[in-house]
Amino acid sequence: MNKYFISLEIKEFFRSPRFAKRLFVKIITFIAYLYFSALAIMFGIGAYYGVKEELPDENVLLFGSRYLMYFFFVFFVLYLFFNPSPSLKVRSLMILPIKKKKILNYFLLKLHLNYLSFFSLLAFITYTIVLFFNEDSSIGVVAWLLSVLAVIFSLVFIAYLAEKSYLFIAIVLFLLGTIIGLKHYGYLDITAISGDLFYSVYLAPWKVIFFVIGLCAVFYFTYHSILSRFYIDGAMRLKTEKVMDVKLNWLDRFGTTAVFLKNDIRMIIRNKRPRNAALFSFYFLFYGFWVFNLSGDSITGNVFKELFGGMLITGGFLFNFGNFVPGWDSEYYRLFMSQNVKYRQYLESKWWLMSGSVIFFLILSLPFLYFGLGKYLLILALAIFNIGFNSYLVLVGGVFNDNPVRLNEKVRAFQNSGGFNFKTMILGILRLIIPILIYYFAKKYFSAKIGLMMLFIIGVIGLLLKSIIMEYIEGLYVKRKYSLLESFAKEE
Repeated sequence: MNKYFISLEIKEFFRSPRFAKRLFVKIITFIAYLYFSALAIMFGIGAYYGVKEELPDENVLLFGSRYLMYFFFVFFVLYLFFNPSPSLKVRSLMILPIKKKKILNYFLLKLHLNYLSFFSLLAFITYTIVLFFNEDSSIGVVAWLLSVLAVIFSLVFIAYLAEKSYLFIAIVLFLLGTIIGLKHYGYLDITAISGDLFYSVYLAPWKVIFFVIGLCAVFYFTYHSILSRFYIDGAMRLKTEKVMDVKLNWLDRFGTTAVFLKNDIRMIIRNKRPRNAALFSFYFLFYGFWVFNLSGDSITGNVFKELFGGMLITGGFLFNFGNFVPGWDSEYYRLFMSQNVKYRQYLESKWWLMSGSVIFFLILSLPFLYFGLGKYLLILALAIFNIGFNSYLVLVGGVFNDNPVRLNEKVRAFQNSGGFNFKTMILGILRLIIPILIYYFAKKYFSAKIGLMMLFIIGVIGLLLKSIIMEYIEGLYVKRKYSLLESFAKEE
């Protein structure tokens, strides 16, 4: 039966109206898999010999076991945000004479066929092979691997059950932050607990049975939880939610553009994928703390790292949301284009939304003053550059982004083809490279302050020339209007 399901997916792929583009993306994905597979193997080998070389007196397996808990937390969070449930059109299968249990078994199998599980398994299996030839107890090493795999498989099932609960996600992130904080201040050493727990499996292999029992319990609960609602009018139907009515009357000052602005904000609030793009933008703030905390006291402790981090602190939403303009509106793009409104107003709404997000995150980044005024001035200069330069590049990239976006489907790393082509990729690279080059050469031949001034001046010039630039961008969209309409009409 699994062969039958696989054959259906293969036929769907080859019969897709976007077959050529999807084939190209699959080839790129395959190359990416090879690259990250090599990294996973290198990590598995280096995790043993690297520790052995740097800490010759340390028990390598015990040392690795201590940090497993951090890996599990990161794996779980990444799975929740970047690896949604596998796409299996069960509604059409449920009207066929196929047993529900067979469909469900295939669905649960596909839960584990994802890039996170694959690279994790590859790294741990490689690590275990190295351990097998260097540790005394081969049975203990195998038991240790089985315990790790049991936890990974259990986390996948738990993540599936909890992926629609933002409260559960918030609790997990809060626990992670609490544990890291308690360890930092010396109240709780989670690494010692993790090390003792998993190393005990190596010393007493029979203890792996507890991990297996835990996996069986999670599988049993997941299986029957889905099976109890596995019917057409149950969990598999399109979920209807209570719509949140948001007035947003304060936006009326923007005139006709306010209609599009309100629509975008409501779309973000009510739909899963744009909402996730907005929420994920907050994590760039934490990334910024990590970058500036490691780069030392100098304003240019690490030029490239700080510039990259500074751009993402205020431009996270700009890049996350902007990369899929106008794909966000693909489901009702024809309705937009049939109204008596100017293209300019539609584009203005996107620009104001992205620029407003930059200002919003600039205010949230005020705590970075803790790292020094120079660091915050760098963030400020990059924020002005994002508004006065990168925002226009994002809109230009949308001219070539003719892939529809499903608003209530989470983005899939290594599987999403939306918004991908060479032109948008080149523009995306330019958004990151241009400010780095400007600052780097200005600092090299003049000073760091001149570099900041250059970024600031370019951003201000872009704001002053906004009307001319937006008129040019509008002309590009008008030329591609019917091409976009035709492309959005195609169903994946």
